[in-house]
Amino acid sequence: MKGLSDYKSIIEGELKSRLNSIKDKTEEKLFSAMEYALMGGGKRVRPTLMLLSAETIGMPHGRVLPLAAALECIHTYSLIHDDLPCMDNDDYRRGAPTVHKAYSEATAVLAGDGLLNFAFEIMLSACLNDPALLSAAKQIAEAAGATGMAGGQAMDISKTQYTESEMLNMYSLKTGALIKAAICAPYIAAASPNLGKMTKLAGRIGLVFQLVDDILDYKAGQDKDKLTFVTLFGEEKAGAMVCEANREIKALSEEMGIVDTRFYEYAEALSHRLT
Repeated sequence: MKGLSDYKSIIEGELKSRLNSIKDKTEEKLFSAMEYALMGGGKRVRPTLMLLSAETIGMPHGRVLPLAAALECIHTYSLIHDDLPCMDNDDYRRGAPTVHKAYSEATAVLAGDGLLNFAFEIMLSACLNDPALLSAAKQIAEAAGATGMAGGQAMDISKTQYTESEMLNMYSLKTGALIKAAICAPYIAAASPNLGKMTKLAGRIGLVFQLVDDILDYKAGQDKDKLTFVTLFGEEKAGAMVCEANREIKALSEEMGIVDTRFYEYAEALSHRLT
């Protein structure tokens, strides 16, 4: 049986292979910046969730691996742009200079653009070979765009105050949409009758992931001057919401018969970062 680290190796092997396929056709500095961002570490949470979700319905990894790689390209592009001076203005990510610091702001913008469009190239190629993936690819595109991650980011930079429901809605778009798309992609491609239940479960996993991040950042003394659920509504309330969401995740997983899977184990691990 694979260990969880093996999934990361599978994903990073696919990402490296995909990058190598365009190396000779891409301007040298642009390729370097794209590679720097994409292969510069990270937990690969979203593509790992996709592969583990596929296992719960007996779908081979290889069938959704191109979508998993594309999803990680989209996530990485979003981090590059999020770090820019016009957004969060961060100098470091994962202990290394951000792309606009290691290269330039213009190169960072282009590297993000390059990765986003590369993601669609990967997905469209996969859909040509396996048309059943098209609806899943469409879901990923929606999750990345104005009605998903980009829309949530727009809310995040424009609002100066939130109600609790507004904050949770922003989280569901900015963070939750791509996580939900990752988890649901295999179920969409397989036209699984459990898609509705998995969609609900995926939404709870996305919420837990963001709230746990907020709590950990707050405990570490980070983001205390930013608007997060913890800074606005308190660590205790955020922790209570995590516990409630975890109960829902377990109940849904039991109902779907996937509580003894690597998928459920990984979902639990994302929450247990608090302990």
